[in-house]
Amino acid sequence: MKTKNVATKFSALILGMSVILAGCGGGNNNASPSASAPSSPAASSASAGGEKAPADYKGEVTLWAWGDFESKLIPEFNKEYPNVKINVVVVPNADYGKKLQTAIASKGEMPDIALLEVSGRGSFMAMDVWENLEKEPYNVNRADIVDFAIPLNSNEKGEIVTLQEDATMAGIAYKRDLAKQYLGTDDPAEVEKMFPTWDAFIEKGKEVFEKSGGKVTLMDGILEGGFRLVSGEYTEPYVKDGKLNLEPTFLPTYKTLEKMVASNAVGKYETWSAPWNASFTTNTAIMYATPTWFVPFGIKPNDKKGEGNYGLIRAPIGGYSWGGTSMSIPKDAKNKELAWQFVKWVTLSESGATAFKTLNSSPTLYKPVFEQEGFYTDKDPYFGGQDIMAKFIELGKEAKVRPITKYDRIVTDSNTLVMKMMMQGTSAEEAYDTLVKDVLKKAPELK
Repeated sequence: MKTKNVATKFSALILGMSVILAGCGGGNNNASPSASAPSSPAASSASAGGEKAPADYKGEVTLWAWGDFESKLIPEFNKEYPNVKINVVVVPNADYGKKLQTAIASKGEMPDIALLEVSGRGSFMAMDVWENLEKEPYNVNRADIVDFAIPLNSNEKGEIVTLQEDATMAGIAYKRDLAKQYLGTDDPAEVEKMFPTWDAFIEKGKEVFEKSGGKVTLMDGILEGGFRLVSGEYTEPYVKDGKLNLEPTFLPTYKTLEKMVASNAVGKYETWSAPWNASFTTNTAIMYATPTWFVPFGIKPNDKKGEGNYGLIRAPIGGYSWGGTSMSIPKDAKNKELAWQFVKWVTLSESGATAFKTLNSSPTLYKPVFEQEGFYTDKDPYFGGQDIMAKFIELGKEAKVRPITKYDRIVTDSNTLVMKMMMQGTSAEEAYDTLVKDVLKKAPELK
C-alpha cells in the first residue's frame, strides 16, 4: 500500500526484516474517493445457521498501519459491525518494520492486526507468530481468493498466515500524445498490438529514441519499473531447498534489460526520484510499468493536468503483480475473534470489496466479485474514458507470481545496486555474478 510520501516509501530500505512500504497498493493519505461509499445496515439477529450476527460482536481491535487505507474503511465496516471499534495506530513508515520486529523479538505487546508489505513479508511470515488462517476458527477457503494471490498469502510451509488486501496486477500506462507522435496511434488496442514480444518492444524503443533525436525514450527506466515489468513473468522462488535460486529469474531478466539499455528503449530515470517525478510533465518517456495503485499514487499526482492523456495496455509478458499489503493476526493478539471480523470483511466479502474499490480505487482479491461480470468497472476520464478497472481485472486473471521467501528483502536490496550498474552499461552476465556474490555475502548459508 501507499503512504503519504510514496517516493519515500518505495526508496527507503529498512534494515533486517523491516517492512519496506513499496507500492502496493496501500495507505496513502492523499487518496480521495471517486464516489459515495456503500451503505449496509447492520444485522440485528443471528443467521439461520446460528452464527453470531455482525451486530453481536462487541469490543475493540488494535491495528498497526503506516497510512490510511484501512482507517478509511472503518465507517463502512461499522455500518455492519456497529459495536466493534477499530483503533488504528499509525506508525511512521521508516519505523514500522523495526517496531513490529522489536515487539516479536521481545515478546512485547502485539497489535490485533498487523500489516505486512510484500517486499518484507517473507521474513515476517517465516516467524511462527501468526495465526494459520486456514484452521479453526478462521477456515479460509482458498477458492475464495484470486488464484495468483495464493503464494502472496502463504509462508514457506504453504500455510496461509496473511491475507493481502489489494489486488496489485499490472500493465503498462502510456501517454497518448507521445504515442500518437512516435507510434502513430494513441488507441489502446492498436498500441498493445505493437508489443507482442520484448524484441518488438526493444525495436520500437530504438525507433522512438532515434526519431526524437534522443529526447524521448519508450520507457522511463529499469530501476525499478523496468525490472518489475520484465521479471514479472518468472515464478521460481529466490531460494529453493535451502539454496540460492536466482538464475531462472535474474539471468533472463538481465539479458532483456541489457538489450533495452543498449538500444535506448529505456531512459535513465530511477522510480520515485525527483527527475522521475518530473518526467510525467517533461514528456521524456512514453511508458511506465503500472499496477493498480500506481494510477492514483504515481501517475495522477505527478501529472495533475494529464486528464485524458493516458492509456493502459497489457505488457508483452501478460499480467503481472507489483506490490501489495496484507493483514495478519498475531498468535498473541488479545482480540482475535474481533480482529478476524475486520480482516474477513475487508478481504473476503462483497461489501468490503465495494468499499475498497470506492474509497481506495483498487480491487480486492475476493474471487467471487473479482470474477463477477461488471463488478469492477471504471471508465476513467483521466485515461480518455478507457475502462482501466476492467483492464486490470483482465490482467489479474492471467497474472503469475513467485512464492515469497524470507530472503526476498536481501535479494531486492542487492538487485537495486545491480540495476544502477546496468543503467551504466554493465552486461547481464557481470550483473548476475555481482548479484549472486552480494546476496551470498549477506546470506552465506545459501551457498
